[in-house]
Amino acid sequence: MNQCGFVEGCQRTDQHLHCAVPFCNHTTKADRKMGVWVEWVCGKHWRMVPRQMRRILTRLRKMQARSRDQFELQRRQQRIWRRCRRAAVERAAGL
Repeated sequence: MNQCGFVEGCQRTDQHLHCAVPFCNHTTKADRKMGVWVEWVCGKHWRMVPRQMRRILTRLRKMQARSRDQFELQRRQQRIWRRCRRAAVERAAGL
């Protein structure tokens, strides 16, 4: 943890998790249900992500919950998460 209270390399403090979109001041409580997440997109910016991407991510999360092959599904889920995050940042910037 650095002197500002942030964990190095991400936007998470001890108590709060900041929105992944730059210059967004929204935060959420970093509680146990968040687990090891180090990224989060607030509702305002999540609605900017195309609906098809959100549905794919939701479907992968449900598949991972009931699957035995966790590694492949987790890799696919991380890849679509990065796409969703990038889409939210680009839409917020007006691109």
